[in-house]
Amino acid sequence: MPKSPTTIIIIGAGLSGLASASLLARQGFDVTVLEKNDQIGGRVSVWKQDGFVFDLGPSWYMMTDVFEQFFAQFGQSTKDYFTTKRLDPSYRVWFEDEHIDVQAGFEPNRAVFDRLEPKGAVKVKKYLQLSHYLYDKVMGELLMKEYRSVIDLIQPGLIVDTLKHGLLRSYDALIKADIRNPKLQRMLLWPTVFLGGTPKLTPALYAMMGHIDYNLGTHYPMGGMGKISTALYQLALSQGVKFKLNHEVTRLNVDHDQITSVTTANGEFTADMVLGSAEYHHIETELLDRTHQSYPQSWWNKQKIGPATVLFYLGVNKKLRNIRHHNYFFSPAWDEHFVTIEQTKTWPTNPSYYVCAGSVTDPAVAPKGCENLFVLVPVAAGLDDSDAIREKLYNDVLGHFENIIGEPIRPHVTVKRIASHRDQISLYHSYLGSALGLSHSLWQTAIFRPSHRSRKVKNLFYTGHDTHPGIGMPMVLISAQIVAKIMGGQHE
Repeated sequence: MPKSPTTIIIIGAGLSGLASASLLARQGFDVTVLEKNDQIGGRVSVWKQDGFVFDLGPSWYMMTDVFEQFFAQFGQSTKDYFTTKRLDPSYRVWFEDEHIDVQAGFEPNRAVFDRLEPKGAVKVKKYLQLSHYLYDKVMGELLMKEYRSVIDLIQPGLIVDTLKHGLLRSYDALIKADIRNPKLQRMLLWPTVFLGGTPKLTPALYAMMGHIDYNLGTHYPMGGMGKISTALYQLALSQGVKFKLNHEVTRLNVDHDQITSVTTANGEFTADMVLGSAEYHHIETELLDRTHQSYPQSWWNKQKIGPATVLFYLGVNKKLRNIRHHNYFFSPAWDEHFVTIEQTKTWPTNPSYYVCAGSVTDPAVAPKGCENLFVLVPVAAGLDDSDAIREKLYNDVLGHFENIIGEPIRPHVTVKRIASHRDQISLYHSYLGSALGLSHSLWQTAIFRPSHRSRKVKNLFYTGHDTHPGIGMPMVLISAQIVAKIMGGQHE
């Protein structure tokens, strides 16, 4: 613990910034968080309109054990801040000719697996056993640590597992080695969306996602995902953290390889240490001079950037009959859609998409008798998302969804907001408008992700989805814990 109060400025009040703030304040640091927007939460923030409460970003609450472990460090639980519900069915998947409800847990889905493929349940159970093993291995030995060199990856057990289970192949190859039915393949491969990649480019190590999906399950914080960021904010306040909203950082002032102050439109803040929880690319390439950049633009040009998303926030003045809380439509053009994201960098013509209807579970997020819809279409980062393109995609996707659920939606939309690349850029300084940042390819995992420590500025540190362990709310909570140990001088 510091002998005297040491000042830390945190850039960004997203989940990693909020979590880091509490951890550092508990160690005795004097912590101030500077946030460019008018509310906390970053991508886990909300928009309210005409009685609807829309989650602007993440809509899946998984790996609840990570959240409980985090709050337990303060002698608390998520239950002290919000209530959760495990969804059952977890979600509904839609194909052109049928829909399937994926139940909570493995056993209730046996009949579906066997219907789709001979001995399908046996094959899926074998996959989930491997997935469970990988989850325990990764969570116990690989995630909660800083990687500073390739040597940190050299672990005999990991090498044995890699060779034994073929973990150097892709997630796609792992699933398709045993399972032949395209529908069942897609039901097991879809979690790669959470990793900012595609099945063919995501390492098989991430097959642990199956355990997260089927065994740990899909949960929902009543009141919406904003309850999570609000809980972290309240925890930070209880630890003495100070917050300055509408304080966008415009420059990091460096002298002799040390940040001396942080410039905002509202004045300067001195700091002994600075933690970047905002977009890594933005901080490196926009707030620092070239000589102080550990990862200049030339480095970013060579990286695989995760998808952007086109998001439709829709308030509907009626209840819909044939939907679940989470709904995935798997297009027959599944592979072609991924090609548009990873290779051709073009708009998809027959995309897969996701629809969240939080009001199916939670009456608090929509007026009585209404539906709250969050529609997400993954697309390539760096595209020109003109209003005309957005509107065409809106009508194509909603028209298709209306057809498969068998009732009209668009005539009943009373609240409508569309967001994509340029919104990600304006709100979060997202690189190329990506919603996820660096994807999880083999060469963008662990040591191959940007470091928690600046290589050029001694008192500059980083956390968030571009650092290890990566993308997702649970992952950035872990990133926050890693960097808090580093900054506290306690990292082993």
